[in-house]
Amino acid sequence: ITAGPTEAGRWEVLLPSLAGEVARRVAVAPEQLLLRQRGAVRLRLRNVPAAYETEILKEEIEDEGFRETESWFDLVFDAERGFAYLSAVSERVFTQLVSNFDGRRLDRCGPGSLPDSVLAQIVKVERL
Repeated sequence: ITAGPTEAGRWEVLLPSLAGEVARRVAVAPEQLLLRQRGAVRLRLRNVPAAYETEILKEEIEDEGFRETESWFDLVFDAERGFAYLSAVSERVFTQLVSNFDGRRLDRCGPGSLPDSVLAQIVKVERL
C-alpha cells in the first residue's frame, strides 16, 4: 500500500516486480486489501537512498535482529519514491522497528556507491 484512500475509496498499491519487470502501481478497492496475518501492522520507511536495493534493505533489517517471517514480511522497495513498505507481525514488533529505524541514517549503498545526501539518509517510519 503506497497511498490512499482516494475520494473514490481506492488505495494505491505497488506490485513487486518479477524478474526483468518494473514494479507497477495499481488502484484497488478496500475489500481487495488483506494483511496476510491477523494483528500485522503495515508501515512505510521514507527517505531510503535511491542506491539501495531490496536485498540491502533486507540486510539492514536483519542485522538489527528482525528475522523475515518471524518479525516482518512483504518487503517492497519503491526506488522511484525512496520508500520501502513492509508488514510487522505485531504491534510490539512495529514499535521496535520504529525505535530502531526512525531517524536513522542509512548509508549501506553497496560497493563503490555513495549515499544520495545526508538529508536523504534520515529515515522516517510511518504507520499505514
